[in-house]
Amino acid sequence: MIYLITGVPGSGKTLKMISDLMNRKDLQGRPLYLDGIPEVKGEIIPNLPIPDGETMQTWYKWAPPSAILVIDECQRVFRPRPSGSKVPEHVSELETHRHKGIDIFLLTQHPRLLDSNVRALVGHHCHISKTNMGFRRMLEWERCADPTTKADVAGAVTSVYTLDKKAYGVYKSAEEHTKIRTKLSRTVYVFPIALAVIIGGLWTAYSFWRNMTAEKPQKPPVAAQAAR
Repeated sequence: MIYLITGVPGSGKTLKMISDLMNRKDLQGRPLYLDGIPEVKGEIIPNLPIPDGETMQTWYKWAPPSAILVIDECQRVFRPRPSGSKVPEHVSELETHRHKGIDIFLLTQHPRLLDSNVRALVGHHCHISKTNMGFRRMLEWERCADPTTKADVAGAVTSVYTLDKKAYGVYKSAEEHTKIRTKLSRTVYVFPIALAVIIGGLWTAYSFWRNMTAEKPQKPPVAAQAAR
């Protein structure tokens, strides 16, 4: 299957890939080839070098059965082509990659950076972003989607994504120094004020009601006062 993971720099997409390689049982014990993720610790994630003289553009010539190929910044390998141009062999070969049991993981910032034929073959797409509330959100589809359109976002399986701390230090991350700056939603500022106003209003109303319903001291009868 072809898996696509997208997200801006600093979103955590490479860290998710490393975490999946560490934790997913279906990715264990298979020939693993990495491209674009530097200094991965082989004692934690065993991986093989790409054969001399070969690249990910010639993957179909050297990748063994049941191999796992991981390509970070995959637009370097599968860049979009002009409409009507000839489909490169390393792209057309993706149409039958499953015959050899090969899984391919593609990481990039946005699907539009990829060749349209590659997008059409994606079987699972995961997009990670940081919300205005400050947490990370993960959107998932069983196809290549556009995470910037309302329709695709509405049709996604949505979950909160937490960075896997155990994956830190397993590779050299360029994202560690890239922070996503987001403007906090007005709700973050307005909610505490609104809550304070509501609580204050309820307390005022309760105090007024208590004063209105409290028993007032009765004055002695006028006749009793005259007898004194």
